[in-house]
Amino acid sequence: MAKHSMFEQGRLSRRHFLQSSAVTLGVASTLPLSTSLANTPQAGGTARMRGWDPVGWDPFRTLSYRTHVALSFTHNRLFRYKSGPDVEIGTMIVEPDLVERWEEPSDTQYIFHLRKGVHFHDKPPVGGREMVAEDVKMTFERFMTQKGNGSRRLLDIAGVKVLDKYTVQVDLESPNVWFLDYLAEASTTPIIAKEVFEKYPKSLKKPETVVGTGPWMLDSYTPKVEVMFKKHPNYFREGMPYIDEIHYLIMTDNATAGAAYMAGKLDIAPGFRHTLGFGSFRSFREKHPDWYYKGFRPSGMSYLAMRSDQAPFNDVRVRQAVSMAMNRKGSGKFEKWRRENTAVPAGLKDWHLPVDQLGDAAKYYQYKPDEAKRLLSEAGHPNGFETPMLVHSGYGSFWGDYIERAAGWLGDVGIKVSIIDKEYGAYIRLLTNQKYDGMAMLLSKPYVTPDGFVYGRYAKDNMGHIDDAELRELAVAQRREKDVKKRKAIIDKLSRLAAEKQYYVYLNSWPRVASWQPYVMNFNTNLGYDYGGRLQSAWLAKL
Repeated sequence: MAKHSMFEQGRLSRRHFLQSSAVTLGVASTLPLSTSLANTPQAGGTARMRGWDPVGWDPFRTLSYRTHVALSFTHNRLFRYKSGPDVEIGTMIVEPDLVERWEEPSDTQYIFHLRKGVHFHDKPPVGGREMVAEDVKMTFERFMTQKGNGSRRLLDIAGVKVLDKYTVQVDLESPNVWFLDYLAEASTTPIIAKEVFEKYPKSLKKPETVVGTGPWMLDSYTPKVEVMFKKHPNYFREGMPYIDEIHYLIMTDNATAGAAYMAGKLDIAPGFRHTLGFGSFRSFREKHPDWYYKGFRPSGMSYLAMRSDQAPFNDVRVRQAVSMAMNRKGSGKFEKWRRENTAVPAGLKDWHLPVDQLGDAAKYYQYKPDEAKRLLSEAGHPNGFETPMLVHSGYGSFWGDYIERAAGWLGDVGIKVSIIDKEYGAYIRLLTNQKYDGMAMLLSKPYVTPDGFVYGRYAKDNMGHIDDAELRELAVAQRREKDVKKRKAIIDKLSRLAAEKQYYVYLNSWPRVASWQPYVMNFNTNLGYDYGGRLQSAWLAKL
């Protein structure tokens, strides 16, 4: 039986390590404050940041970052990813959060011993009581039974038992070496009090259900305007959070948010993961050379999903033609930063297999519209065909343009696309429930392990309605392999096979530049949705 304490960082680092995906962009950080001021935590103040209107407040019924980012301020999980300025972006180290220590009696069983003295927010219907094992059990049971958060299929939890007031046993249906990573993700299982489930048995969509153990409490919510989070005075991490309030300003327009940051009305850059647009950071640096800038490559990617259970996309030649119709080769001054994604995105570079290592399947990444037409004709579509394509163009002007370009490339080879542009909430619901026809164009969830990309897409209940025994077996096998090198070999084999079969057509990704004002101390961004976890140890050192 393996036993683990909260201090076993070395073992966790080796087991759950992802090499940094940081990229060198000629971006230098600046530290204009004095060393003594920078190193001395200062309590108080309000951090101003761009936010997004949540798609409801129920974490178990949506995959949307808009909900999970907001809840990261108010809730903890059993584990978390280590944060702080010394953690390089892309390095994901699992460490205990609400767990004090744990045991692994077998490959499918975990026993978690909870921290004592962790209190929920002093709000109805909970009233600030101590968190106990029953809360964890009810949280996991809700996660396992609710429809809407597709992450539940990635955990394969068989059952949860309360062993005593502070001890929980979780049994899996099959081995999963990524299990603790998923428990650390902000989009999986935020621990919620049993009274909340009892009072709101059907849904947690209302803001009054937001009662967690996290560093801040939800104080007020004005839809489409703002969320105010106030410090949890009885937080279990002594002295934290240092910042009294989080002013979470809801801004739907990226240009408006960027202008607010440029004018100094936000303390942290407004893009996802606290970033600037890759093409705009130089203008920010010219105007504000003393602000902090840090380049990295994110783990998300753009791609096309196809209903492989329906004609014409059940023919591999059609899917290969779609891939060869895509002009992945860009141009201009940012071209050198572009990376072509395969089954695991370039942002997870220790698990990514570059196109030039795909073998014969690399040819399907080449832009060859004539070959695409030949494949379509061979598949019985000499004049092409028509298909709907589900999209959400509201991620920004660049994304809207990219959708139009992709549709144009498909049209050039005879695939006439009818763009079905849905508002964000409806778009996410359709994707989560896998209810679309023909094709969909997506920005992927930025998983921080390769498992979300390979098991989530090729095993069962997947976005492409894929039923492929070869890929499914590889997706399952990598979950069971404890040896990292052998696991990488399995994932590489899957990446080559996926490139040949083209159930998903993976497109490009570009780096991002994170930024924040120089008085935001002891802070760094990272992959994932855990904004609150990364900010809880930060402070505002304003002169």
